[in-house]
Order: sequence, then C-alpha cells, then structure tokens
Amino acid sequence: MKKALALGARLGSAFGIVRRLRTHSLAATRVRHTAVTEAVREEGLVGGQKFARHSDPKITMVYVDGLEDVAGRVAGKVAAVL
Repeated sequence: MKKALALGARLGSAFGIVRRLRTHSLAATRVRHTAVTEAVREEGLVGGQKFARHSDPKITMVYVDGLEDVAGRVAGKVAAVL
C-alpha cells in the first residue's frame, strides 16, 4: 500500500495536485475520474472522450462540468436573482 500511495503522490505532483493522498482515494473509480478530468483539461473534450473511450460526448461532458463548475455558476446566478 505504501508503494501505491507513493506512486499516487508522484503522479499527483506531476499534475500539480498537492493534497495528501489517503488510502480510500485510490479506488479505481477515483483514479479513473482524475485521469479523465486531466485528459479533458489537457486535450479538450474530444481528447478526453477518446482517452476515456466514451462513445457519447455527453458522458465526457460530466468531466468538463466538473472542471468549469458550470452548474455551480448557473446556480449562483439563479440564487442572486431570487
């Protein structure tokens, strides 16, 4: 487990992620989510879609929304009006 945490820390620092890794954060889905998010950040929607092997770009858009927090910005604007 220590080797996995060390590898995760090295990979994280390569992408500028400096938060402390915990054992539960190494679950396969979290690693995949982080990898696809970074692919979208670096290569755009199409590159992220190819990396994730998504057949539908709408699935990859979940990662774009996470990067840009589109839903959060829209919710903030709606809340400001109310």
